[in-house]
Amino acid sequence: MTCANCSNYVAEGTEVCPSCGTPMAGDVTSAADMPAWTPANGPGGPGSPVAHAPTSAGYNFDAGRWTLSDKIAGVASLVVLIALFLPWFSGSISSNNSLGLAANSGSESGTAAHGWLWLVFVVALLILADLVFAAGFQVMPVKLPLRHDQLLLVATGVNLLLIFIGFLLKPSTYGIAGVSIGWSIGAFLALIAAIVAVAALTPPGRKRLDAGVSAAGQ
Repeated sequence: MTCANCSNYVAEGTEVCPSCGTPMAGDVTSAADMPAWTPANGPGGPGSPVAHAPTSAGYNFDAGRWTLSDKIAGVASLVVLIALFLPWFSGSISSNNSLGLAANSGSESGTAAHGWLWLVFVVALLILADLVFAAGFQVMPVKLPLRHDQLLLVATGVNLLLIFIGFLLKPSTYGIAGVSIGWSIGAFLALIAAIVAVAALTPPGRKRLDAGVSAAGQ
């Protein structure tokens, strides 16, 4: 479902929007149903809505606060993180190479081939940390510059851009005969996972995924 105040996508059953703290529609009490004011139910009193309003002070992990798009983005970001340490490029030297070298083959991980891909590692960790915080706090303890869904989309977009650049910057053979360098499983896995993460978090992607979950629940 969608928060009426900030349009953030919120998991079913969540009492308040984790992004802005607005009570969800199912938990809002109309003015006609609220009891008359008394010292007992006034501000801060035991019967006051303020006394029972959820706060961000306590951390209570609940994976149900994740939307389907959050889960897909989290798993995809974890795959990206792992793929950085898998063989990214593989090379081989044939026995009839122009340099007279012995036949050989080898591979390099993404972080070994491109040191700046450690930035992807850091961003992926931040994405996972944000999801853990979102599952534990109904209202974030700090004010963020963007909504939860917007932060995830920006972070996964940055990772996709960096991975795509790293994918394109394949090491050159410098025209040496008998030497070949190609992509390996890590590069393909990281690129596909990064694309999946961004696709799940775009507004159209979120709507399709959430609509599918709602339809399956009916």
